[in-house]
Amino acid sequence: MSNREVNQAKQKLLIIDDDEASRLLIVEILSDGCSSIIEAKCGKEALFLFKKYSEELALVFLDIKLPDCSGWELISQFRSENYSVPIIAISATNPNELKERCEVAGFDFYLSKPFDIKDMEQIVEFYLKQKSISI
Repeated sequence: MSNREVNQAKQKLLIIDDDEASRLLIVEILSDGCSSIIEAKCGKEALFLFKKYSEELALVFLDIKLPDCSGWELISQFRSENYSVPIIAISATNPNELKERCEVAGFDFYLSKPFDIKDMEQIVEFYLKQKSISI
């Protein structure tokens, strides 16, 4: 088992995206070393799951555009519950338009769709390693 797998073995991730193909791709990329991946397809479900697992979450992927609310609304609510969990914004919108707004809103990082698998793996490894050091 690699260091990456060891670091991720006890991590819980939350993926929030209304696009099933995007959720499945993220799950496929990250499922090797994660003990638990939780999925939500709308804001209401995401808020419920975030509150339920807030203290156990190691990382959150949050789509900016959801059918019932925006990622901008959710990040504010998430940060009031647990400011320490890293939250990665995901969107198909032009990254030049969103990067600064994501930083101001409290996101830790921004990933543009379609995802680059190596970039995603590196980002996840970075944030999970950071999380395991701070515990």
